[in-house]
Amino acid sequence: MIQEWDLSILEWITHSLHAPWLVALFYAITLLGNGGLLWLIFAGYFRFNKKNARAAWMILTALILTSILTDGIIKNLVCRPRPFVSDPAIIPMMIRPSSYSFPSGHASTSFASAMMIYRIQPKLGRWALAAAAFIGFSRLILCVHYPSDVLVGGIMGSGLAWWLYSFLEKRRMNHDKNSVV
Repeated sequence: MIQEWDLSILEWITHSLHAPWLVALFYAITLLGNGGLLWLIFAGYFRFNKKNARAAWMILTALILTSILTDGIIKNLVCRPRPFVSDPAIIPMMIRPSSYSFPSGHASTSFASAMMIYRIQPKLGRWALAAAAFIGFSRLILCVHYPSDVLVGGIMGSGLAWWLYSFLEKRRMNHDKNSVV
């Protein structure tokens, strides 16, 4: 179900922020979210530069779990059509995605990965969260999601990563405690 505010915000973005250079910039930004590319780079950074395999696996776990949850399960349960399907007057600024719209997989996986990075290393995590916000916003500029798709995807991804980090840390502490004895 499409809310009036969702459509109003998307229409405002479409009419106000569609300079060709801006669309090209946000198309490049959205590509960083394709397949979790940027987050795989971050995981590689932790694995090889920081020699922190645990952090790399935590980021990858957040990315994979969120992708399964949003793209594999929730999108197929909700079946919300993309904006350009619901309203043919909305023209996507990229190849039309064939999957459903709600929630945004780019936003959910980006915020899950960025939140995990934030929990691991807050200073770098701030930059990662900013990148996630730009990736989420790119989906609106390109007219392939409604604002609520991106908002809910970001909240879901952040929440899942926050919980996952806490769960994994608690498990590590229990393991360390049992290993010492």
